Amino acid sequence: MINEKTLVVSGLNLPGIMNRHQFELRAGGHKNEELQSDWNKYGADKFAFEILDELTPRSEPGYDHKADLISLEDMWLENLQPYGERGYNERRRQGKKD
Repeated sequence: MINEKTLVVSGLNLPGIMNRHQFELRAGGHKNEELQSDWNKYGADKFAFEILDELTPRSEPGYDHKADLISLEDMWLENLQPYGERGYNERRRQGKKD
């Protein structure tokens, strides 16, 4: 990783999410224009796709895994601050989940 930038995302199907991002980048159509530009400039071999954390689902009735996923993602966004020169994430507007 040449520029040490990070993109933090979350979801239920991590392998599928990683595959989608890689496919979009290889096809030249990723929605994050800055990430796509760096991918084109530096090449695929300069990027790493890693799982930072995993949520262990609970078996209790009414368990809301989506809320826990958002909290876990928010924790990583707070810790890594992947904005501007440090990453490819955009800051969320108050109360909005992208």
